[in-house]
Amino acid sequence: MAAGLAAVVEQDVLLDDLPALSLADWAQHENPSIFEELGIQTLESLLNSEVLNKKLLATTWGTVKRRGAPHEFLISDKPLVRVGENLGGRFLICLSLSPEQAFVAYSAQDIGKTLAERATSGFVKALNLDTVCNAERYVYSTSAFQTDFVKKYLASSGATR
Repeated sequence: MAAGLAAVVEQDVLLDDLPALSLADWAQHENPSIFEELGIQTLESLLNSEVLNKKLLATTWGTVKRRGAPHEFLISDKPLVRVGENLGGRFLICLSLSPEQAFVAYSAQDIGKTLAERATSGFVKALNLDTVCNAERYVYSTSAFQTDFVKKYLASSGATR
C-alpha cells in the first residue's frame, strides 16, 4: 500500500479534483474521531476571527508540550483561556489542543520567558484549573485520573455537570 502522494496517484485522484476543505472538514476526513478533541474547532474559529487575527499575528505563539507533567491537559466546552484585560495590552492566550499539547500566544517577551522558566507541571495544572473554571458544562479527559479535580472546580465555577 502506497503512502502520501503515491497513494493519491494510485487512486487516480488529482489534487485539483478534490473539494476545497476547511481545516475542520479536512481534519474530520483524515481522522473521523478528531472532534472528540474540540481544540481543533476552536483553533479554526480563532484563525478566521478578524478581531483576533491582527493581534495574534503580532504576538509570539507556539505550543507547550506536557513533557513529564503528571497530568494531561484537559479540554472543555469553552477551551480558550485568556489572561489579561484586553488584547490591547499584555495578554496570554492558551488553548489545550490535545492531552499532550497546548497552544500559547503572548504579547510580551517576559511572559514567554516566565512560561519557559516555569515547570511544565505547574503550567499544565494552572491551564487545567482555568479550563475547568471556564467550562460551561463539560470537561474532557482521556482518563478518570483528574475526576476529583474537575468535580471540585467545575462545581465551584457554578457550571452544571
